[in-house]
Amino acid sequence: MRLLKASGLDIAVLILIGVSGFFNLDGLFIAIWIYTGLLLSGKVVALLSPSLFKKVNTPDVPGWVYHLLYGATIITLLLFEQRYLAGVWVLIWVLSTISVYKSRESQPS
Repeated sequence: MRLLKASGLDIAVLILIGVSGFFNLDGLFIAIWIYTGLLLSGKVVALLSPSLFKKVNTPDVPGWVYHLLYGATIITLLLFEQRYLAGVWVLIWVLSTISVYKSRESQPS
């Protein structure tokens, strides 16, 4: 249950991407672009600010869940020919991976 609660927003976004692509809802894609921009900005700021980075990176959800969600989101966007949006999600995925490795390095052994 904790897993669904912590990753619920990403699951909801994946579902909304599927719905908006299937029904060709351009207005919903605009909302997805806005969410994506905010998510990307948050990832960049969290990586650049050490104090914020420690607050953001809490291991509530295993890393494989986000890899699965980001991969599914990218595949879904490519299926609906949203290449630019998929490219931004690839960047989000890369920044998230860097964040995981950075948090592992900062933890005491």
